[in-house]
Amino acid sequence: MVTLAIHLHEGFADDTVILTLNDEEVFRKEHISYSPLLGYADVSFERQVNPGRIELEALLPKRDLSARISLEVLGGTYLGVSVAAGEIHFTPPNEEPFGYG
Repeated sequence: MVTLAIHLHEGFADDTVILTLNDEEVFRKEHISYSPLLGYADVSFERQVNPGRIELEALLPKRDLSARISLEVLGGTYLGVSVAAGEIHFTPPNEEPFGYG
């Protein structure tokens, strides 16, 4: 098993965030907002997954937004999710944790 860490970054404003992994809901939380002071939204999500290809979907139902990404997870993987210009965006997957400060 390897760690998949999803960090919620800029653009969230009192949103309900739903994450699905391979079409299974794995995360749901309301009132997610970006904090400029912290440099991220108020939550991150980690899950142990089997190495291989995964499908991740992020949904913001209050805004009627969704986006999906397919990626190969072979080791610890860190992925950022943000909202800009009315769309959900994913950062390129990285093997290093995000640095905040």
